[in-house]
Amino acid sequence: MTDAPIRLLFILPSICRAGGGVSEAARLLAHGLARRRDISLEIVTVRSRYFEEDILNWPNVPVHAFERKGNGRFGYAPDMLRFLKETEADVAHIHGLWMYHVYAALRWSVRWKAPYVVTPHGMLEPWIMRRSSFLKWLVSTVFQNKFLNGCSMIQALTRKELEDIAQVVSTDKTAVIPNFVQVTPDGGLRPNWWRKEMERRRVVLFLGRIHDKKGWRELCEAWGKLSELCPDFRINMQLVFCGWIDDAPEFEAMIKTLADAHGNVFYAGPQFGEEKSASFYASDAFILPSKSEGLPMVILEAWASKLTVLMTNECNLPDGFEQRAAIRIGQSTDELVKDLKAFHETSDQEIQAIAERGLVFQSEHYSEKVVCDKFVSVYRSVLSHELVPGSRTGS
Repeated sequence: MTDAPIRLLFILPSICRAGGGVSEAARLLAHGLARRRDISLEIVTVRSRYFEEDILNWPNVPVHAFERKGNGRFGYAPDMLRFLKETEADVAHIHGLWMYHVYAALRWSVRWKAPYVVTPHGMLEPWIMRRSSFLKWLVSTVFQNKFLNGCSMIQALTRKELEDIAQVVSTDKTAVIPNFVQVTPDGGLRPNWWRKEMERRRVVLFLGRIHDKKGWRELCEAWGKLSELCPDFRINMQLVFCGWIDDAPEFEAMIKTLADAHGNVFYAGPQFGEEKSASFYASDAFILPSKSEGLPMVILEAWASKLTVLMTNECNLPDGFEQRAAIRIGQSTDELVKDLKAFHETSDQEIQAIAERGLVFQSEHYSEKVVCDKFVSVYRSVLSHELVPGSRTGS
C-alpha cells in the first residue's frame, strides 16, 4: 500500500429521503470518510424525487446520479452501468440489495477486477425475504447470489444480522460494524406540530417510514384501547407520528378517528433537518414497535437526543436492554396495551434515568471515529489481499 488515498466508490439506489435509513446511514458514513485524508470518495446513485434538495446534505464530493427508466422500485438505470464501465477505483462499497445498482456494481467489479464491500442494511432479514419472494428468488438467481458470493466483505450491523446473512450466503468474511449518528444540539425550537396542551403530557414520538412492518397499526389500536379504558392515560399521554406514509392507505383515517375520539394522537407528516431535531427534543420518549429492522438509525438518534426508547426485540439492539437503556415492548396490540400502560405508570425519575443511560450507551458505541476507522481498516485489508473477492478467508 502507498500513502495515496484509497479511491472509494459508494454505490447505492438513492441518496434522497425516500431511501430511508439506508440513505441516512450511507450519508453519515460518507461525511465521516470524506473528512479523512486517506480516502477519496465518489458516489454513484439513481436520481429520485427531492434529489436537488437532499444532495445539499451530502458531503462535497463528486456525486454521479442517473435517471431511472420506468416507474418500478427496481431502479433500472442503464446509464449507471455505462458510467461504471468507464470508471476505475480501488474498491467499491455497495449499500442495499435487490435493485439494479447491485447488478451494475457486479459488472463494474468484473470489468475492473476490483473488490467490493457490501452493506445489506437488514435486507436479508427473514421478514424481508418473505415479501415478494418470487421476485427476490428471480433477482437472486440472475445476479445477486453471484454478487454476494463474490464480495470481499459483508457488513452486518448487528449480531442478529450476522445470523440472517449466514442463512443466505455461506461466508466467513462477515464483520459486525454498526452505524453511527451525529449528535445535533437542541436548538430550543418547538416543532411545527407542537400544541399548547402537549405541555402537560408525556409525549411519545414515532418518527420514520409509516409501513406495516414498523407496527404503526398495532400501536394505534393499543393506544385507542388504553385511551378508552384509562381516562388518566387519555389525558396525560400524547402520541405523535412523524414520517412518510408507505403502502398504508388507511393510516390517516385511523389517526383522525383516534384524534376525534381521544384528542391525544397527532400526525405531523415527514420531518427533516431542524424540524426533525426539534421533534426529538420536544418529546419525552421514542417508540418503534417494529417487526423487522437491520439497525434502526432512528433509535440511535433518539438515544443521542436523550429520549427514553421503547423498542421491540426485532430492532436488533439487545445491548440497549442489557444496559437498561431501553424499554422492551411487544409487537401485538395486546402486548402494547400492557407495555404502554406500564410506561404510563413509570415515574418521571425512572424515565429520565433510562434516557440518560441511552445517551451514554450511544456515545460509547456508535461514534463516527470508531466506525470510520473500522471501515478504512476493511478497505485496506481488501486491497492488501487479506480479503480477496470470491475467497473464503475473512476479516
